[in-house]
Amino acid sequence: MENAGEKARGVPASSSDFAAFRTHAEESQAEFQPWRKNLVVLTISLFFVAVGFSQLIPFLPLFLASDLGLRNSPHLHFWSGAIYSVSFFSSFVMAPIWGALADRMGRKLMVLRSGFGMAVTNTLMAFVHTPGELFVLRFLNGFISGIVPASVALMAVSAPRERVGWALGVLQSGSVAGTIVGPALGGLLAEHFGYRTLFLLTGVSLFAVSFLVLFGVSDVRTPPPPARERGSRGASLLLRPDLAVLFLTNFLVQFAFVAIYPLLSLFVAELVGSDSGASFWAGVVMGLTALANMVAAPFLGRATDRLGAQRVLVGSLVLAAMVLFPHAFVRGIASLLVLRLLLGMALGGISPSLNAVLRLCAPEGFESRTFGYATSAANLGNFLGPLFGGAVADVSSLRMVFPLSAALLLVNAFVLGKLFPRMGERREGQLPQKGGEPWA
Repeated sequence: MENAGEKARGVPASSSDFAAFRTHAEESQAEFQPWRKNLVVLTISLFFVAVGFSQLIPFLPLFLASDLGLRNSPHLHFWSGAIYSVSFFSSFVMAPIWGALADRMGRKLMVLRSGFGMAVTNTLMAFVHTPGELFVLRFLNGFISGIVPASVALMAVSAPRERVGWALGVLQSGSVAGTIVGPALGGLLAEHFGYRTLFLLTGVSLFAVSFLVLFGVSDVRTPPPPARERGSRGASLLLRPDLAVLFLTNFLVQFAFVAIYPLLSLFVAELVGSDSGASFWAGVVMGLTALANMVAAPFLGRATDRLGAQRVLVGSLVLAAMVLFPHAFVRGIASLLVLRLLLGMALGGISPSLNAVLRLCAPEGFESRTFGYATSAANLGNFLGPLFGGAVADVSSLRMVFPLSAALLLVNAFVLGKLFPRMGERREGQLPQKGGEPWA
């Protein structure tokens, strides 16, 4: 009776039962503790990375105007778009290479490489005197970048498959939380200490994050593909229709959203009516968007695990398009804040669901390379989007960028809804077979 009572309470009834219970507990701890620890450390790290970047990137046009002599220049829009986007061009070229190296040498190493490297380049940006110098440093910054995709890839292979959507949602929430703090902090610091202080603080935060990852993250190594398959079969990822559609999605999403992003502070200044207070209100607008994103991401990440990533992704894209379109007709800060709040909620569903689908489609041993191609596609959108937005703003107006971006998101949603193969019709992570169909 005593043993029965103990078993009913979940207590082992004998030494053998206790040994089995302890072994099971140790196995469970060994299985789940590393990925949860990685999730905590990487979430904290991406929070500080996002604080650093979001406290300076939105204010690049104002920095160019006030500190680098372009206030009355007709080329302010062009330089704003070019300096913002050039880092994404160099990152577009390098992302697949860093992804391939991550699969072979470890994802943690790629996080450290990027973190320490960008800490140096961002610190140097505090001392530039011409737009050309800033342009060169932004190019180098993109060349060695990759801390976010490397962290996402590391977390995607760390978490159990049934928890990937939730884990990536939490990771995104940490990053988005940083974008809430960053713009408001950046606006406050810029008003009192100048824009150069923002570059210095970003460099310091990147150094701190790199050391945190160095001592706090456990690398997760998946079996590398055979040497003879690294080139040919790695390149065949681009020929798989499911992955090709996802890479296209990465491109279109980034292209549409960043077309206006580097010019958003100028749009806010237009609504405010002067440069006075523009930094503060730009920070509030971007911070509110990030707040909604942070709150929505874990819930929509969980919905991704339950309802399916494709459904959540398509729905989020449609909502984002519906919210972006009326941006073109706002006449005051209050209405803009409401729209940015709704847009942030839509953004909370796009990133975790898209990364979850990528993880499910990625072949074993090619996870980081898959994310590398996806990042490369996104960076191509980050490069071309601001150039497109700047050109439209110069030829027409800032407001015209919003409906054009909305149209691109609707096209993206249609492509995903109609052309993306059903997840259940293939085996997860299958590579094209030689002499067979492009995918199965």
